[in-house]
Amino acid sequence: MDDKTKTGRRRVSILFLVVVGVAIGLVIKNVRAGLIIGLAIGLLAGRLAIKRSK
Repeated sequence: MDDKTKTGRRRVSILFLVVVGVAIGLVIKNVRAGLIIGLAIGLLAGRLAIKRSK
């Protein structure tokens, strides 16, 4: 795969995780559960944002 395709997929994945995180935050009224899920999604999105050199 070329770099342009990888970058596009990475951006779509990050955007999808942000949308899912916001949706879960709106559905869940429990603050602790929302914080834990938000932290997990944030860590996953942060991991996707890092460029890998290969």
